[in-house]
Amino acid sequence: MQQKESIHKPDQEQALQDLWLKECADLKNLSCTQKLDFKDRLQELFQIKKWNSSRFQEKTELSPTIFTKIKSDKYYRYKPSLESIIAICIGLDIPYLSSMQLLKAGNYYLDDYDPCHQMYMFILRNNYRFDIDRANRFLIQNHFEPISGKDMY
Repeated sequence: MQQKESIHKPDQEQALQDLWLKECADLKNLSCTQKLDFKDRLQELFQIKKWNSSRFQEKTELSPTIFTKIKSDKYYRYKPSLESIIAICIGLDIPYLSSMQLLKAGNYYLDDYDPCHQMYMFILRNNYRFDIDRANRFLIQNHFEPISGKDMY
């Protein structure tokens, strides 16, 4: 009996694993950098994930205007809504603790007693199960507003 051929060749698998490990190390280093403000932290995450405006829109279903404002020095005091930040955390596939640090850097906190915030926490804790479409469907099925798919500022 013949074995099935792997989709990835060993060299490709090693390269993907090396890339993933580097990204994990970059995220860990970012979480240790306490001096970054909210906007700098977001920009660093975009750089780690190699995001541009179109990738941002694809992964978050948010307006590319939000990406532009975050990247631009002209809008230094700009801060996206809580829902937009949750969408960014999901789209960037940020681990739960790093997501909480990002929210804290933006002066946002998720309230354990708020049912909507409980849903956000569940999604962020289980980020490996959710992309933005699944997260929005999950929220709608539980009678909450989706976090993206419209121009949210």
